[in-house]
Amino acid sequence: MEDNERIKIIEKCLSRLLSWISSAETKIATFFAIDTAMLGVLAALASRCEKWKTLNSCSTISAGILLLFSLLFLAIATFPRLKGPKNSILYFGGIAKKCIEQYKTEACDLENNQYLDDLIFQCHRNAEIAMKKFIWIRRSAIALFITIIPWLIAIFSLYKSTLEGAQK
Repeated sequence: MEDNERIKIIEKCLSRLLSWISSAETKIATFFAIDTAMLGVLAALASRCEKWKTLNSCSTISAGILLLFSLLFLAIATFPRLKGPKNSILYFGGIAKKCIEQYKTEACDLENNQYLDDLIFQCHRNAEIAMKKFIWIRRSAIALFITIIPWLIAIFSLYKSTLEGAQK
C-alpha cells in the first residue's frame, strides 16, 4: 500500500474519531438538560413541602445526590484533554506554540511518512479522548437511570405533602 493510500485511510479514521467526540458532546448537553430539569423540579417541590416524612426525606436526598453525581460525571467528561505532541503540525496545541513562520516552514518541509506518523498519533490520542468522555458519560447515564425511581417517589410524595398542607 502506498503512503498516499495510508494517509487517506488514517485521515478518514481521524475524521470518524472526531465525530465520535462531537457525538459525546451532544450527549453531554442532553444529559445536562435532563439532570438540571429534574433537580429543578425536585427543588421546587421540596421548598414547598411543609411536612417532611421519612419517605419524602429519603427519596429526595437519594434523588438529589444521584443527580449531583450525574452532573459531576458530565463535568468531568466536559473538561478538555489538552495533552498532545509538541511538535505536531496537526495538533492545535503544538501549532499554537509555534510562530507562523516556523509552522509554515515545518508544514512545507513535511514528508509523507512524517505526516502519516502525526496522523496515526492524532488518531490514537483522539481515541483515548473519546474513550474517556464516553466512560464518564456512561457513568452519568447510569446515575441518571438509577435516579428515576427515587426521583419519582420524591416527586409524588412531595407533591402529595404539598397538597395536604394546602388543604389545611
